[in-house]
Amino acid sequence: MKAQNRLALIMTFFAWLVSAVVVSGMYIYNRQQTLEDMRQRLLEIAALGVQRLDGDLHATLVDPKQIDSEEYRIFQSWLQEIRNSSPDLAFVYTMRYDKKTNQMVFIVDAETDPQDASLLGDVYTEVDPALLEQLATLQVVAVDSQPLTDRWGTLLSGYAPIRTSSGEVDAILGVDMSLERIQAYERRLLIFALIILALVTPLIILIGRWMGQNVAQPLVNITRRAENVANSAKTGRLDQLVALTQAGQVAASAKKRPNRFTASPLEFTLLDKAFTSMTEQMLSLVSSLEERVEERTRELNRRTNYLQDTAELTLGLSTELDTTQLAKQA
Repeated sequence: MKAQNRLALIMTFFAWLVSAVVVSGMYIYNRQQTLEDMRQRLLEIAALGVQRLDGDLHATLVDPKQIDSEEYRIFQSWLQEIRNSSPDLAFVYTMRYDKKTNQMVFIVDAETDPQDASLLGDVYTEVDPALLEQLATLQVVAVDSQPLTDRWGTLLSGYAPIRTSSGEVDAILGVDMSLERIQAYERRLLIFALIILALVTPLIILIGRWMGQNVAQPLVNITRRAENVANSAKTGRLDQLVALTQAGQVAASAKKRPNRFTASPLEFTLLDKAFTSMTEQMLSLVSSLEERVEERTRELNRRTNYLQDTAELTLGLSTELDTTQLAKQA
C-alpha cells in the first residue's frame, strides 16, 4: 500500500472516530438534559399541585370503607385536575407512611381504571428500601434521580409532603411521569444522530484522502529525489546530480506565493531544504576531492619524472667519461 493511501486511511479512521465520539457525546448530553428537564418539570408540578390539596380533609381518610365517601371523591377530583394539567403525567396519588408496619399505604388515586387504580389501604409492596426511608421522612418536594420500574411501568416520580393546618406531614403526594414520550424522543434523537454520522462519513473519507495525499506527497517527492541522488552518485554521473540539485532549487524558487491549503507542511519544507543543503555539501565535497586527486596526481607525475631523470643521470655518470657531454646531458 502506498504511503499516501496508508496515511489517508489512518486520517480517515481518526476523523470518523472523532465524529462518532462527538455525535455520541451530543446524544448522551441531550438525553441527560431531557431527563433533567423532566425532573425539573415534575418538581414544579408536585410543588404547585400540593398547594391545591386540603391536608385536614386528607387526614380524615383512614378507613378503606371511605372509598365511596364524598370526601374521597372530592379529593380524587383534585388529583384528577393535577393529572389533567399535563399530558405527560401518568398517575397522581397520595400515600401515607404507616409507622406500625413500616410500609407506604395508598390513600387516594386519581386513576379510575380498576387494573391500574390503587385502592384506599393498599400497601405499596414494590417500594425500594431507600425510597421507603426517603418517603417516611420527606419534608420537602423531591424527585427521583433516575426512573424506577414497577408493575405500573418505568416511571419518573416526584413527591411533595401534604401538611395539615397544624403543619404536620399527613401524607405524600405522588406524581408519575411516563417515559414513553422521552423514550420515543430518545429513539428519534438516536436515529437523527446516526443519520448525521452516515451523511458526514463520505465527507470525512474525502477530506481524509485529501489530507493524506497533501501531507504524504512532499515526503514522497523528497524520497524520490534522495533515490535519484543516490543512484546518480552510485553510477558516478555527477552531471545528473548537479542537474537534479539545480532543478530542485529552481522549483523551490518558483513558489513565490504558496497556497496555505496546498503548500507543504513546515516540517517537510525544512526537510526539503536540509536535503538540498546536504546535496550541495556533498557536491562541494566531491568537487574538492577531485581537485585534490588531480593535484596529487600532478605532484606524483612530477616526482616520477624527477626520479627518472635522476636515474638516467646516475646511469650516465657510470658510463660517460666525457665531462662536457655529461654536463649537457644533466
